Amino acid sequence: MLPFLLALALAQPTDPLQTLRPGHPRLILLDDDLPRLRSLIRQDDQARKIYEHLTAEARSLEAAPPVRYELVQGRLLHLSRLCADRVYTLALLFRLDGERRHLDRALEELRAAIAFPDWNDNFLDKAEMTHAVAIGYDWLYNSLSPGEDRTAIRRAIVEKGVRDALPIYRDQRWWAINRFNWNLVCNGGVGLGALAVAEEEPALARTVLRYALQSLPVALASYGPDGGWAEGPDYWHYATRYAVCLLAGLHTALGHDFGLSEMPGFTHTGHFRVHSIGPSG
Repeated sequence: MLPFLLALALAQPTDPLQTLRPGHPRLILLDDDLPRLRSLIRQDDQARKIYEHLTAEARSLEAAPPVRYELVQGRLLHLSRLCADRVYTLALLFRLDGERRHLDRALEELRAAIAFPDWNDNFLDKAEMTHAVAIGYDWLYNSLSPGEDRTAIRRAIVEKGVRDALPIYRDQRWWAINRFNWNLVCNGGVGLGALAVAEEEPALARTVLRYALQSLPVALASYGPDGGWAEGPDYWHYATRYAVCLLAGLHTALGHDFGLSEMPGFTHTGHFRVHSIGPSG
């Protein structure tokens, strides 16, 4: 493991944005992927069921209010996750079908989230909300009003999310050196936020990505040697979801993931979920 980590560290570029894909969207799902996705929905039963579930979910949101700032036991995490689920669903359907109602409803969610006084001091809450808003900003960028929504959403990503990671990285505090889920979730949310605003905020994005590329291997090493995860299947799901989202975002935005996905154990970690769940669930 140590030789691999050393090689990974030596391979990190001085400018992680050197290969940044210009324009939007560039996170996870590119416009070039949409025809294949539409074809899959038409031809594959499972894909069609997922699509029908998402359209039903979008219909149920028409009568639901957007997220509203409310701390539960000092946490905002329930709203961060709700916002992310809604933004992914609505923005994806708008990109697939072009229906204005999905765009309008997604904008309601984004405007509500960026109007929050803060995204909380607990960094998991902040990272997950940064993730949610970054996806909305990137996937809907070309349909956002240039002088209003784009500016306001980007400012929130920077001021309520990404920038707050800097002192934690600089001081090597808490999640920046954590070996488990906090590291991957916080780096994942902040990293996607940085990639979303990289053209307009290159200095900030470049700095955050450099720090993230130093921090991520600390937790990714925990998948070694064979893909297991010491926190158990629930936290494995949480950590791995964010790791995969960020690695996918790095691939689509930059063309590669700096070798992170090749760390020992990570490519086999899907087996851990299979072997850690019994017939009862």
